[in-house]
Amino acid sequence: MTESNLNATAAPFVASFQNNAPGRFAQSSANASRASELASAKIRLQGALRHFPDFPIKGIDFVDILPLFADPHLQETLLAALELEVISSFPTKPDVIVALDARGFLFGPGLALRLGCKFAPVRKQGKIPGPTVTASYKKEYGEDFFQMQKDAVAPGQTVLIVDDIIATG
Repeated sequence: MTESNLNATAAPFVASFQNNAPGRFAQSSANASRASELASAKIRLQGALRHFPDFPIKGIDFVDILPLFADPHLQETLLAALELEVISSFPTKPDVIVALDARGFLFGPGLALRLGCKFAPVRKQGKIPGPTVTASYKKEYGEDFFQMQKDAVAPGQTVLIVDDIIATG
């Protein structure tokens, strides 16, 4: 997930809204209504983002998402928008939300709670206890490794991956 796009990149799921708390969307079966609700939420959320040109280096427009977490109503709107995005985009509910350390941890647990599914953290090698599975990935200056607990995802489970992709876009 990119900070400026606020779209969940994921695998399938279906969920129902449980209440109409502030920031939470009313239950709606019409795709047009969902699209309108999502567009309205995105406008509110994008209005709260802060931009820092040339941070951390010249030429980068850093989008600061922290104001979304400073206001409980904006945070609720964010989670509702992510939930609605997934409902609108995929036909079945995920079994597991997998989120990458660290920004994925801001979105993943709350989204998993809203969707009523399991949460599984992924961290750099050596940071997760117990039996783990490891995957390597290439960076611009070498190779690194991610790990998660071996039993976090069972064969056949549907997984939605939440991450900010690249913070600087």
